[in-house]
Amino acid sequence: MIAWVVSAILGWSYFIAWSLSFYPQAILNYSTKSVQGLSLDFVCFNATGFLCYAIYNVTLYTIPLARNQYRDRYDTEATVQLNDVVFSVHALVLSFTVFCQMIAWGHRSTPNPTLSLWAVLFLTAVFMGSVIIMFLIMWPFTHDTLQFYKNSAYNWQWINLLEYFAAVKMLVTLVKYTPQALMHYYRKSTAGWSIWNTLMDFSGGILSLLQLAVDGANSSDWTGITGNPIKLGLGCISIFFDLVFMYQHYILYANRHVQIELIDDAEANRLIEQDEQDEIVPTSTYPVISSDSI
Repeated sequence: MIAWVVSAILGWSYFIAWSLSFYPQAILNYSTKSVQGLSLDFVCFNATGFLCYAIYNVTLYTIPLARNQYRDRYDTEATVQLNDVVFSVHALVLSFTVFCQMIAWGHRSTPNPTLSLWAVLFLTAVFMGSVIIMFLIMWPFTHDTLQFYKNSAYNWQWINLLEYFAAVKMLVTLVKYTPQALMHYYRKSTAGWSIWNTLMDFSGGILSLLQLAVDGANSSDWTGITGNPIKLGLGCISIFFDLVFMYQHYILYANRHVQIELIDDAEANRLIEQDEQDEIVPTSTYPVISSDSI
């Protein structure tokens, strides 16, 4: 009973920490009406990853067929909990909010944010992979073919699509932070990136791993951890990159948290004309963007 309570507290604690971690960046973007210092590759990867994660969690939690296929494959129940579902859906909404901010205010950045070629290829491959797997699952079999299919050692089920989405989320989490870290390196500054996002994400990763450990110890069955590799992997990968961002912010570029992005008068006038309806005050510089401003 005590272990169950501790697990529930840890679960909702990491849900709160990870959920709140999405707000600082969105608020910073809104307050400055700028996405200067934010990588478009990172934003698109983030939205794609949480779309896959939301599908994975919602399906396993709500659809009996998916849970039954999971049980048949792993000989254990899926460990997806309500807080996993709420978190992933909430993260999806906030990720797409930041994506919309990139679309709305990206033209104010110098240079304008664009997707790299490898990001375009990666996202295209993710989409095509999901289409191919759905095609294999929904193939219209004849009676004889269907009988052979049922007797085969391996067949395509909906759990395969969920495992694919889980793998995509893992891969996205592995690569999505790299463009943002490289942007900090090239700019020699973390301005435009909210450090509170990193700190809250770091806390959520630690709490998530602790919940998995408590659940495994309570049930004396550690397959609950290996059977939910996406949650385990997310925690470890996020913690690693959070440490990288904290190193960049507090040590490597400690004196460059605030950076004024200058543009020439002609560029300023062009942007002002585009945003007259937003009542932008004419100026030859943009507002100071500080990662500590929230």
